[in-house]
Amino acid sequence: MPAVMNTRLLTLCLAAAASLTLADTPAAILKDYRTRATAATKRLDETLVKQGAQIVTSLVRSGDTAGAEVVTTQMKQIAAGEAIPAPHSAAAQLFTQYSTARNEALKPVQAAALARLDSLLKVAGGANLEDLQVITKTRVEIEAGKITEPPAVPLKWTYHQTLTSNSAADILMKPDGVFEINDGSGPQFGKWQAKGDGFEIEMDKYVWQVTVVDGVGTIKREVGTRYMKVKGKGR
Repeated sequence: MPAVMNTRLLTLCLAAAASLTLADTPAAILKDYRTRATAATKRLDETLVKQGAQIVTSLVRSGDTAGAEVVTTQMKQIAAGEAIPAPHSAAAQLFTQYSTARNEALKPVQAAALARLDSLLKVAGGANLEDLQVITKTRVEIEAGKITEPPAVPLKWTYHQTLTSNSAADILMKPDGVFEINDGSGPQFGKWQAKGDGFEIEMDKYVWQVTVVDGVGTIKREVGTRYMKVKGKGR
């Protein structure tokens, strides 16, 4: 009788474990990762904001408002897990210390989340390509140390030569990272990714840096400054 009970207990435990595994999803793993990662970096972020504010204040007092804006933008980028190729000299040491501490704080959280994703891959041996793509995308985000959920990017935009000019082309910012612009002569394609307060758009020969404020993007192009607006917003 005890042997039968032990067998039943083992069966129930295995079934429970299997149900937990099956219940795990990339979305659930990512949500849990973000919660734990936010807690792990909370004090570091507070220190970054406090010391960064002191640097910005010092720059403003010295008359370097442009430098203050650069540091403010870079603080947001580094807190979001983005690399800063050319940090402002006044904040370079702070950013290096923050990045090192942040990476160390995130390691155990990332390891736990990645282990759960690996378990999904084992279960999903026969999964379809779409499911595997979701798992892969989630893994990339976790490995990159991203924490905050990126804001939803509108699909349809219009392209403008000046801030007040009429639309010169239609733009599609597709969820899969494909960028499409069409001025009526046929579409041109590129790639886009969120970066800081806007986007980075990679075309065939050029890379455009876009800063977005209230649905209006300022594009730094090789031919000068251009603009993009969420479709239906203004002229």
